Amino acid sequence: MAMVMLAMAMCVAALAAAPIEKGSRWTDGSTYYVVAESTPTQVKMVGGTLHEGGYQLNLTIVEGGWRVEADFEDLPDYSSWAQVGCMVERTSIDGHDLLLASSVEEPDILIAVLECVTESELEIELSVIRNSLQGTFVDETAGEWGFTSDGKVKLPGKSQAAPYVIESTYEMPSDVITLPDGRHVHPVVGLTSMELYTSQRESDDDDLWQTDMESDPLVIMNRKGDAAEVIEWASTHVLWSGVLLMFEPTELYELLDELSQRDEALASVNVGLLFQYLSAQEAESEVEEE
Repeated sequence: MAMVMLAMAMCVAALAAAPIEKGSRWTDGSTYYVVAESTPTQVKMVGGTLHEGGYQLNLTIVEGGWRVEADFEDLPDYSSWAQVGCMVERTSIDGHDLLLASSVEEPDILIAVLECVTESELEIELSVIRNSLQGTFVDETAGEWGFTSDGKVKLPGKSQAAPYVIESTYEMPSDVITLPDGRHVHPVVGLTSMELYTSQRESDDDDLWQTDMESDPLVIMNRKGDAAEVIEWASTHVLWSGVLLMFEPTELYELLDELSQRDEALASVNVGLLFQYLSAQEAESEVEEE
């Protein structure tokens, strides 16, 4: 499997040890950090998820850039973001202000990314889901479905699009949406298709959702067009884990291959994110099988 070389991503507007401003906000798509302290030699960030806080990220400047330090003194090997001791570069790629972390063992390999953002944490996560679903699809009965990037869907037989609801779990957007007709579904996105599986609450008084992924999908549909629009979109947006969770895992390997053949620097960053995500999924599967 192809790996991303950090040098490929650093070829555009690289700022090796560029300052990281106090008050700036950064995210990996699910964890959010605010720079609480910034000096010429060190940066301290604090943050968390939409569900919990108490996260830290500490960087110190060394020759060649920033280095990740332990989050807490009593946990010298722990970082909530990347690896303790790994190097971090700040760079601007196609309008994305990024911190790129490279592996301690293999410095040319990208292992984690943070992006400087101005939107609220909730809006970022909602946008990730909406962008993952957008497109026009045709189901098995020739009905046309149209998902928009502003959170609406035009159901078959309807003349206009209506909002769908992204349900929450532990105060964070979940992988379940409620369609305008009231059906709760878990979408699984592919490069050329989408499947909707029926979901239901585990009980009436909680926000946990159950989806039987072993059952037949409620709806199977094909993307109207081809995979090119998805690949193009994936070349211009950072592929956070929230995006990747919406995809059929086998489709991600195809997306990885497609992005590996592109020259754009952001595509190279996404190859690294895809590789790390798929490697983690493979390791998790191996543990489950033991």
